[in-house]
Amino acid sequence: MTRIKGDEPAAWDAIAASLPRDGGTSLPELKLLHDLASRVRHNCIVEIGSFVGRSTIALAKGSIAGHGVAVYAVEPHEHVRSAMGVEFSPRDREDFLQNLLRAQVTDVVRPVGLSSLTVARAWELPIAMLFIDGDHHYDAVRADVDAWAPHVISGGVILFHDAFNEKLGIERVVGEVLDGDGYEKHLEVGTVCAIRKR
Repeated sequence: MTRIKGDEPAAWDAIAASLPRDGGTSLPELKLLHDLASRVRHNCIVEIGSFVGRSTIALAKGSIAGHGVAVYAVEPHEHVRSAMGVEFSPRDREDFLQNLLRAQVTDVVRPVGLSSLTVARAWELPIAMLFIDGDHHYDAVRADVDAWAPHVISGGVILFHDAFNEKLGIERVVGEVLDGDGYEKHLEVGTVCAIRKR
């Protein structure tokens, strides 16, 4: 089997140690994002919901270790209380940008400071990997999937964070998507579920 740069444990350990502490994505989940991003050869990666950049940096480091495709980080950094009770605010934007600079990933990360649906309405690029970790309420997750999934290429991957919490809307949306014939379950790590577009 061919090894991809970044798969080596020492490389991942160094990346993991440099990631921001704030954020709800676990190290095994971040390694999954990193490893899948390193395999994306064409098109782009889109992240919905970046907070202070923990998962953004994992995606970007994976892209850099692989083929250097752009990572679009869609995060409005507005005042909001999440479905899990976490408070977010515009002050998070400064931490996000500083973390990207510290991690030296600004060559591949394209911050987009608008809401997911606003961006999706004008989106034209094909997407190879889509990570949905924005608003976890059912209606919001459903709207993100409906708006962004048409841009995902055949064989592309959509990943959902916090996908197995029955109190959130994500599990229901993933089930609905998999009930159709356009997607198949790809893998699961921690609370992340990845599905592949046929």
